[in-house]
Amino acid sequence: MVFPVFVSAQLEDAGNVHGYIVDKEGRPLKNVKVSAISNSGNVQTTDHTDEDGFYRFALEKETYTIVIEKQGYASEEVIITIPRAGWWNDPESDSVKMGEIALEKAIKLSTNALSRVANPGQKLDITFTVSNKAETIQNVDFALSLPEYWSAEIYDSTSEVSQIQVALGSTQLTLRLMIPQSMNQTETIALTAVSYLSDTLEININPKATTDDVELKTAFTSVSEEKGRTINLPLKIINNGEVDRNIKLSENAPENWSVNILTDNQMAVSSILLEPGETYLLTVEVEPPDEAATGEYSISIMALSESDIIHDMVSVSINLRQPTSDVEVISTFTDVTIEAGGSISFPIAIWNRGGTDALALLSIESTPNNWDTVFITDDVKVSSVLVGSGESSTLDFKVEPPNSVETGEYALTVVVETSEGFKELIPLKISVEGSYNLELELSTLYTTTRIGDSVGFSAQVTNMGATPVTTLYLDFVLPEDWEASLSP
Repeated sequence: MVFPVFVSAQLEDAGNVHGYIVDKEGRPLKNVKVSAISNSGNVQTTDHTDEDGFYRFALEKETYTIVIEKQGYASEEVIITIPRAGWWNDPESDSVKMGEIALEKAIKLSTNALSRVANPGQKLDITFTVSNKAETIQNVDFALSLPEYWSAEIYDSTSEVSQIQVALGSTQLTLRLMIPQSMNQTETIALTAVSYLSDTLEININPKATTDDVELKTAFTSVSEEKGRTINLPLKIINNGEVDRNIKLSENAPENWSVNILTDNQMAVSSILLEPGETYLLTVEVEPPDEAATGEYSISIMALSESDIIHDMVSVSINLRQPTSDVEVISTFTDVTIEAGGSISFPIAIWNRGGTDALALLSIESTPNNWDTVFITDDVKVSSVLVGSGESSTLDFKVEPPNSVETGEYALTVVVETSEGFKELIPLKISVEGSYNLELELSTLYTTTRIGDSVGFSAQVTNMGATPVTTLYLDFVLPEDWEASLSP
């Protein structure tokens, strides 16, 4: 007897995931290893890109981590989910099209100014950074392309270097240029870091003009501003010469910083014609990027001749600091003394100086055991208050220790925070002067007697608190026409 056998096989060219790997300039990268890792950590499949940077493979329905690796580049990981089972011959039918993924070189050179000013015969030190974005240590050699008669050396913090090892992260070095006396025009130097791949940094060196006919002046050479804010600096341009000057204006700033030179009616200018003896006032508008870290930065404004010779330059140091919050919390008093069983209210004012409403969340970070605490505004218990833009809100933080609390000092901490990241802790200290805890015990809770007779029983009062009781009263609640008396 013959039984039919059915075999299901994946077609050789079938798949359901594809994409392209390119470099940062958009050029296809060949022979990039692309692996699909399952949730269990197993490598399900691997492909290598062709000359077009194309890769494709077939995966079962699941979530995968796609790992992209090529020597000399920083690795990338992308998480994908295969929505349905099945493979297709035509890539256009693939259920996951990953598009182009750009890989960065592992080694990158950077410096905060790509154009410098120097005098002929000067030694010029330029700080630069070598960054390694790969997980492995990279050996880096350096190569320099210099104008004729120029020389240069590279130093770390201790000595001259020609090769370094860079782990994941970055390291700073100094390029020292020896500029010849014969320098009379703008020159370009090229610094190359050579590892498995290379990266080149080109820096323009501009000769400082010997004439002082044109001057740049600013009233502020060092400023400090909060992150996220625009900085406006006054700039004065003066033509001290005897002829008209067509002055080109240029700026150097850290990467991704925006610098505009504006007239008083907000028109951006890049050159200006000044008559002899004329002075013109401009504004330098500086906008740091949102991702700029706190710290010290420097920008430069240059006045150039028509042949790019620098007449004058001003540099401004800018300190970016963390922004202060638009929300302010004020507590009238934070240290009080009360008696056990008493209560105290701490008034708290919340000011919102920002341009939008702020929701302030109220909480207690630490409270002694069995203490009652509550936030009250307009006789209502609250756990948050909405403070309008430019307005303030006042509330009371009411604290009531138990009668039996021991005398001494106690600490509480009130927390006020907003969804924008503002958080303030208000430490409070309460000194308790007395504690009372009276217990009453009767010799019996049930007895019998005849009408007209009397009955007696004893009552014992105990002070379980930490403070002596000097005066004590006992009161009775009796049926109508009954009488009671107390004897020591």
